[in-house]
Amino acid sequence: MESRFLTEFDQTLDSQFYLCRSCKTHIAVREDYLYKAVYVWPDKTVAYFEKAVNLVIDEDPENYVWHGNYGFTCVYCSKCDLQLGQRCVKTEPPTTAAIKAGRFLLYLDRLQFWDGLQVQDKDLLEPQPPHPPLPSMDPPPPPPPPPPPPSPEKMEIPKRDVL
Repeated sequence: MESRFLTEFDQTLDSQFYLCRSCKTHIAVREDYLYKAVYVWPDKTVAYFEKAVNLVIDEDPENYVWHGNYGFTCVYCSKCDLQLGQRCVKTEPPTTAAIKAGRFLLYLDRLQFWDGLQVQDKDLLEPQPPHPPLPSMDPPPPPPPPPPPPSPEKMEIPKRDVL
């Protein structure tokens, strides 16, 4: 396989994105998720995305699959070549606002989700609440210094009886 440049998203507490289940390549940010649907053929649950990255798109019109008025082509992970879904390449005539040329239908069972803290296997499609701050990794502060010893003039020396 030829060497390809890959787009990577920041893995921070405030970022959420989808990645290829097979090779962990970053595929789409949460902000580009549009909606979820059960796709009749093949029997898969898909998520519609406005944009996606790190995909190889079959551009050959001879390979388009037509479902009614919509033409689709397969999309593959650019790192491991796993088929991740399809891209709508043509609508004749333009019909609904939901399915538009250029949008991606990605199979949720082939994706994982970075929720801002860890990779999740479940289909987390709604924005997750922000995570609580992580505990500090700094060492604990030193203990306070001991109190100073009393000065000699203030010290009382106990007297002992001499036998």
